[in-house]
Amino acid sequence: MSDWSAGYAADIEYLASYYREQTPRHLALACNLSGFEAPALDRGYSYCELGCGLGFTLNLLAAADSGGQFFGIDFNPAHIARARALAAAAGLENVAFHEASFEELAAPGSSLLTTQFDFIVLHGVYSWVSRENRRAIVALLRRWVKPGGLVYISYNAMPGWARDWPLQRLLLDHAELNSVRSDRQIEAAIGLAENLVQANALHSLHKPLLEDMRKRLDRGEVRYLVHEYLNRNWEPLYFSDVAREVGEAKLSFVGSATLIDNFDHLQLTSEQRELLAAVPRALRETVKDHCVNKRFRRDLFVRGARPLSDQQRKRRLDSFRLALAVPRRFVELKLDLPVGQGSLSPRTYNPLFDALVDGPKSVGELLGLRALREAGSTIESVELAGALVGTRQAAPVRDATPTDHARARRFNEVLAEQLIHEGSNSSAALASATLGAGIPVVPLELLIWAQIAREPKATAEAIAAGVLARLDAAGESLMHEGRPVGTDADRRNTFTAEMRELLEDRMPLWRSLALL
Repeated sequence: MSDWSAGYAADIEYLASYYREQTPRHLALACNLSGFEAPALDRGYSYCELGCGLGFTLNLLAAADSGGQFFGIDFNPAHIARARALAAAAGLENVAFHEASFEELAAPGSSLLTTQFDFIVLHGVYSWVSRENRRAIVALLRRWVKPGGLVYISYNAMPGWARDWPLQRLLLDHAELNSVRSDRQIEAAIGLAENLVQANALHSLHKPLLEDMRKRLDRGEVRYLVHEYLNRNWEPLYFSDVAREVGEAKLSFVGSATLIDNFDHLQLTSEQRELLAAVPRALRETVKDHCVNKRFRRDLFVRGARPLSDQQRKRRLDSFRLALAVPRRFVELKLDLPVGQGSLSPRTYNPLFDALVDGPKSVGELLGLRALREAGSTIESVELAGALVGTRQAAPVRDATPTDHARARRFNEVLAEQLIHEGSNSSAALASATLGAGIPVVPLELLIWAQIAREPKATAEAIAAGVLARLDAAGESLMHEGRPVGTDADRRNTFTAEMRELLEDRMPLWRSLALL
């Protein structure tokens, strides 16, 4: 491992993944749901990602929302080169990427950043870097977050990792003694751990995590495993420590970007909630983490938090316009929660989802639905918005122009071309100017979208043939549901049949979001 990496796995690039919790409108909604003012989005805003990796989320946001100015920082030059290449190919002028370490950025006299930001986000970074780098991050936040600005920090959390932390250390120690590339290191280290479990020499409690690692290896997700587990400074963190550290930058905790986490009755038993009420407020998040054995947090902090009155919060929430983010047939009312299985009331939520099939609606409009009145529903703005968006089945929308839609479409076409010619082991997403964000898709769906965008009136058979012809011309195969697509006549027929079903579900959603 090279010296400049400071203990971070840098010989293999990270994944190009999309994280919807980082999107500005989601963050603003989360802030309002928790009862605090959020940065304004209607007058233009600035957004910075520290540790942006390959810059996929940042580039997608720049393509989907012309109202934002986006900046990405990463210390890995390969990451920055790829991020810049994607931005250039898509013609994005509202995003810039810079190669720098956190310590370089925080050093006196550094002039790389020249403006304060409405949003600064860090995905996973904070629990992967050294304590010195965490101090540098806090220094950056102190200097570069606007008053009223919002900071998103996601990280591996304690106490959820207490059981498996020794396993990560074993993998790391084995890898650092193995002088091969890190993808081979992680494979060998996992093999050793599996052998130890079989020999009853490693605690059996590690078995579920090892089984997950093996599945990821079999799916080709070695880059995820390398970057998740082979960092020398990998350290799951307690919420109280993170809050205290970033508090030095005048940042106050306001809630979670995982919206469901903000509803105690969905996270805790009645007995736990009663105990929580007697705990000092500063300790409540830590106590909640112990109750649910939290392994990953998505925390929101504001520099100069401004509480909203109940009336102000309702006005903010009622003005949010929401769109369906999944095909109607895939809407799920059942919820898997820390307290067990839960569900959304069919009498209340089916009319809400049905209304969104026809197009975006504001929270206020949804609350006024006749079907809700007839059902005697007493749902309020906080629950409605929190449930629809928190279950990832709806998303906030923005006012988009034809030019905005053209920008997003160009970006999506570039993604499809890259997938054809370079392949991908990562998840994909389509940029939506309607959402100012993305819609997650599997790689095959991205290629299908591109074929429909070229031939809007083509039949399912023609679309399937077009996708397979492009794959054949590029000499590429594509895995779907564990098997290669279109490698013989039978599979081509199966693919065409699957295509018809997929189009029935996806086309209405894509059209409602102006993706086609």
